[in-house]
Amino acid sequence: MKEITLIVERECSGAYVASWDSPDGKGGITTHGFTLGELQDNVGKAVACHFEDGQAPQSIRLVFRGVRGLLMDYVPNRVTRDPQ
Repeated sequence: MKEITLIVERECSGAYVASWDSPDGKGGITTHGFTLGELQDNVGKAVACHFEDGQAPQSIRLVFRGVRGLLMDYVPNRVTRDPQ
């Protein structure tokens, strides 16, 4: 898999919650963070845990509801804005 897209929403507590449903219907990923940096770290960890060795996507797209998306490469501590 080249890329997955997680939908990010803001909870009333202020936390960011990111979720992705597996296209084959076999689970998905949900994680959160109180800052964007914490969210990025937690998404990276959750993706690493979800996929078998060598099966993780090359990049992770975070799409914020009502906000332009961010593209997060599957490299810890590296977030770049989506050029679209």
